[in-house]
Amino acid sequence: MKQLPINILLLLNLTMIQAFGQIQQEAPLSTNFKSTSDRWQIMLAKVSSNMISKETYASTQQVTSEKKMSGEKFGIYFEFIKNKNQYFEWLANAGYEVFSVSSKDSMTNCPSGSTEVCNVEISYLNIGLMPKLKWTRETFQLWSGASLNLKQPITKKATAVLQSEIQTTSTYGIALGVDLLVSGKITVPFEVQQQYFFNSDSVNTRQLLFKVGVGQIF
Repeated sequence: MKQLPINILLLLNLTMIQAFGQIQQEAPLSTNFKSTSDRWQIMLAKVSSNMISKETYASTQQVTSEKKMSGEKFGIYFEFIKNKNQYFEWLANAGYEVFSVSSKDSMTNCPSGSTEVCNVEISYLNIGLMPKLKWTRETFQLWSGASLNLKQPITKKATAVLQSEIQTTSTYGIALGVDLLVSGKITVPFEVQQQYFFNSDSVNTRQLLFKVGVGQIF
């Protein structure tokens, strides 16, 4: 009976040694960008937007007024990355972002005919897809990609354009980024992306996104 506690301690000790040894063997496989692991991440973005709004004569199509606007807001995204091989992966995201621009010139009326200061503010639900080419090391990777995004307006407020003209839209973009493996399976991604809206005859729009976040390999 006196040996029972000793036997239990020996059994627990052997179990812990075996478990620790297994973790050590598995760790290099799960904490390495060169492995084929997928990952998720949450990204915060500073959204810098620019818009040129134009008004033309219907008969001659001559531009009668033009307004340049700019502004900064924010976005938040949940992203999933599917790793295909050492050089290629897919990124899919869903998020919320605010597009906001206004004119600093308060003396000029808007092309829409309003006497107010020109402005546009739209909150979007964004869904995007991006193929990425990457250069991978064990603890970081550099990448470039081309994105396609669908944007559904949630709220909208505008004097620079008619609100009825603000509909579901899409953008295409180019992006550069770096992902750092900082601790265990935790990653810190950085990204710069230039997006271009598919323009109409009356509006020319683009936005620049600076993104940083935190993610996890699984």
